[in-house]
Formats: sequence, structure tokens, C-alpha cells
Amino acid sequence: MEEYLQHALEFAWLEGHERAIKLLDRLLYEESGYGRLHNTLGIIYFHYAEDIRMAEGHFRMAIKFDPEFADPYWHLGELLRQEERLEEAIDVYLKGTQAKHARKSDLLAGAGQAFDLK
Repeated sequence: MEEYLQHALEFAWLEGHERAIKLLDRLLYEESGYGRLHNTLGIIYFHYAEDIRMAEGHFRMAIKFDPEFADPYWHLGELLRQEERLEEAIDVYLKGTQAKHARKSDLLAGAGQAFDLK
């Protein structure tokens, strides 16, 4: 599965998001509860397709299915901060610090930036 996720990110970077999303959508039928899959979809929707609503949904699903996976907390925090939903962003960043292998300095920096903007 991890290999497919990496290929999808490469497709999005090199060829555009459509092919990457098609690949990952097929995988969703098999592994709909896999947090890393939702995180990858969130990244593609946020950074390549510029579909904020879909990106937010996938980041939230990633957190729901794998609350110990730290990456979607940071990505969701960035999305919320960009959308000026600062209270939510701070909350997400701080919750992310409790996840395993969290890059706490990045999460706390994001929370600090959101707090400054607030």
C-alpha cells in the first residue's frame, strides 16, 4: 500500500492530480479505513487539486482512522490556518503533538503562527 501512495504523490507532482486521485480512489474501495491513504488523498486535494473541502475531509478521516499518525494533524492545521480558521487550527496542531513520532516543533510552530494571526 505504501508503494501505491508514493506513486500517487509522484503522479500528482509529474502528471497532475487526476491520475493520482483515480489510483487512490480505487484503493479506497479496498481499504476505506486506512488513515495514510486518506492523508495522501488530502495532500493531493490540498496541494495539487486545490479542493479545500475534499482535502479537509480526507485529513479528518486520516485522523479518525489513525489518531496516532501525526502527519494529517500538521496538514489539516496548515489548511485551517490558510483558511483563517485559527481557533480550529490551533486545536488541531496541539492535538497532533500527542501523536506518535510527531514533529512537535513543527506542530507547535504552526500553533504559534495561528495564535499570532489570531
